[in-house]
This record gives sequence, C-alpha cells and structure tokens, in this order.
Amino acid sequence: MKNPRGYPGFSATLACLVLRRLALAVLAAAFFVPTGSANAAVPLAHCGQTVGLECGRVDVPLDRSGRVPGTLLLYVEYLPTKETPFAARCS
Repeated sequence: MKNPRGYPGFSATLACLVLRRLALAVLAAAFFVPTGSANAAVPLAHCGQTVGLECGRVDVPLDRSGRVPGTLLLYVEYLPTKETPFAARCS
C-alpha cells in the first residue's frame, strides 16, 4: 500500500492494525463456536444418609480417540446446592 500521507511506517502500522483486528475476530469466533459436551444421562438414585444425595455409575472410555479400547466404570455422587448460584443472584 502506498503511503498516502507521507508518514514514516504508515504501511507497517496499518498492517499491524489489520492483523490485530483479524486476530481479535478469529478469537471472538472461536469463543462462540459450540464445543462438544458430555451431557449423557446418568441414572442416579438416592443413597446414603444425606438428604438429597444421589449416586450412580458412569461408564467412560479409557481413550476418547478410540485408539485404546476399553472402558472404566466410575462411581459418582451428586448433591444439589441449597443456595442460589452466585450468577443468579447478580441478575
């Protein structure tokens, strides 16, 4: 690009500005791209002495890529909070 105003380094400054805006646009686009999520339903049942405590088992792969065969059974416990989440209190 020609230097329209005679400023030294104008082309380099314009290139940096364009690259910065392009990088910002790519970063913003990557932020809004949905990612895969693990929302598989886990069958939970009441367990233990704690009120509201639910337990279950989740079968997970040893390697998500599938190169290594096999799964692992994990034990999980879920105890819902009694408080309102902070984000809900702020709105």
